[in-house]
Amino acid sequence: MIHSLLIYTYIYIYTIRVIIIIAGIINKYNTSTRDDIYTRIDTDILGIYKVYVTFTTILLIYTLTSTFTYSFTSTFTSTFTLHTYTDIQTYNGAKMGNNDIQAPNVIANGQYTIEKEIGKGSFAIVYRGHLTNNVNSHIAIKVVSKNKLKNKKLLENLEIEIAILKKIKHNHIVSLIDCERTTTDFYLIMEYCALGDLTFLIKKRKELIQKHPLLQEIFEFYPPPNQSHNGLHQAFILNYLQQLSSALKFLRDKNLVHRDIKPQNLLVSTPLINYSNPKKFHELGYVGIYNLPILKIADFGFARFLPNSSMAETLCGSPLYMAPEILNYQKYNAKADLWSVGTVLYEMCCGNPPFKASNHLELFKKIKRSNNHITFPSYFDNFNSNIINSQLIKIEELEFHEINQNLKNLINQLLTFDPKERLGFDEFFNNKLVNMDL
Repeated sequence: MIHSLLIYTYIYIYTIRVIIIIAGIINKYNTSTRDDIYTRIDTDILGIYKVYVTFTTILLIYTLTSTFTYSFTSTFTSTFTLHTYTDIQTYNGAKMGNNDIQAPNVIANGQYTIEKEIGKGSFAIVYRGHLTNNVNSHIAIKVVSKNKLKNKKLLENLEIEIAILKKIKHNHIVSLIDCERTTTDFYLIMEYCALGDLTFLIKKRKELIQKHPLLQEIFEFYPPPNQSHNGLHQAFILNYLQQLSSALKFLRDKNLVHRDIKPQNLLVSTPLINYSNPKKFHELGYVGIYNLPILKIADFGFARFLPNSSMAETLCGSPLYMAPEILNYQKYNAKADLWSVGTVLYEMCCGNPPFKASNHLELFKKIKRSNNHITFPSYFDNFNSNIINSQLIKIEELEFHEINQNLKNLINQLLTFDPKERLGFDEFFNNKLVNMDL
């Protein structure tokens, strides 16, 4: 309204000025009279403009004050309401990451109950849960908020992960039990691995032992090479090498590459469930040592169908475990997974990744400078045994050093810079350690 009034005023005043100019031309007004009228009119315009500016400023201040008050009040009220609501609601697209939920949360028409958060990634939160009608039947529930999938590619990755998991079933791959969708979230009901991921076994043994007393006995029987350093006993290393190899062979037979093999994606489940001896363990389809925690590959968010002869160029995975050709933004093939296996194998042996750097470029340069020479810490060759008989100790020590040398050779072959010279899948699956009787 103010704007309209000002426009009409300007039109009126400048109409008068035009009339005066015309009058001046025909000498109806002399020059001094005309200039005086101009001055008056200009003064009137200035006065009107000042009033307009003053009124507009007052209106603007009022508007801003009202908006701020409303915004603050609305935010405070909605925040308080949301906090109160999430404390009592059932889980159906609830605010993710809230660990203060007191009442049990159920999904899929009450079929599954969510207990507590056990992990968090860039796009998902993983909760422990159980079948609602059986509290002893634990599951993992991966919740992906659609709000976090901000582009088509991220949604496509999730759909591919679900499609792949639905098609594969293997004892050393985490199973997808069910999948539920709502308007706000995806729920992937997964097999539950109670011991976390491989990182816990390598670097957080003390915390695991406190939560799972069974592991105390296992670590006493299979002690690490050095108590003051991370790293696992040979039995663990060979066991997980064979279990990982078994899962990878299954994936390669289906032309699948995982593209994100790393300790955090290798989950560990409790042993001696549904079996109590090696025979039953192997009959169920497991490989390795029956009384050790069981390794399973998880997180197929980057997995793709890629035959041996095909190439890919998408940058994906975790830098510390990425093949150099991926770090260097080159096309790569399925052998990139074997580089990642080499980094995991090295970390199981030594407690840390073989190469560390602050960024992709620096990491690539370090790998290239190593010139295919992988260094091992001195404690890797430390022999540690719980056998009392001295003669048996000597035999075991000889076997230990032989196996260690074979591990070094395998790691060097896997961590070869040029993928053309890197160990192939057939050679890997036929490796002596992969097929060794444990």
